Amino acid sequence: MALRTFGPAMQTWATARPSNVAAGWACASSRQSRPYSTAQKDDSASADVDNLYETLELQKGASPEEIKAAYRRLAKECHPDSAGRRDEAAAERFQKINHAHNTLLHVGLRRMYDLQLRRKEAFERCERIENAESWLTKVLAGPAGTMLFAASLGVTTATALMLGTMGGEAFLRASNSLLWDMARYLPDWLPGKWQIISAIRRRGETADG
Repeated sequence: MALRTFGPAMQTWATARPSNVAAGWACASSRQSRPYSTAQKDDSASADVDNLYETLELQKGASPEEIKAAYRRLAKECHPDSAGRRDEAAAERFQKINHAHNTLLHVGLRRMYDLQLRRKEAFERCERIENAESWLTKVLAGPAGTMLFAASLGVTTATALMLGTMGGEAFLRASNSLLWDMARYLPDWLPGKWQIISAIRRRGETADG
């Protein structure tokens, strides 16, 4: 009875392929819904957004008082004329600090900037996911994919033999610890990961009961 709890999780895993792992993410669907040139232009613009909070050495969501205090401190440190000489690097740094201060203190400008910043962070997440997907596709398409399939087939066969030899309840108790150890190394983007973990938990509770 407890083995049935793996049904939905195993079905999710079985229907997932390397080519569509990232397709379920919002970044993939948003790109597919736009022309390539438009998506490329928008992504490039998002990637070029500077983090104004980091410029002022603040966390996102900083209050206006914190922004003003950070500006006063950094303006005093980085003012190009503070050392009595013209410093081009200091002038550029001061200009960025001034821009960050003016943008983040203006309610409308800050709202638009926060939207751009979230878009940039989403773009960077998409890049990481797509790179991971590309790597996984190459691995599974090569000899390693064949070896992985053979190993999974061997594990399935061994599981069936153990289940037939030990009996259902004894097998559940013996293998529960091993399954927990395996689940720890599953990547977060793996389809069905949390369903698998929930199934293992329910499985352990059934075996203990």
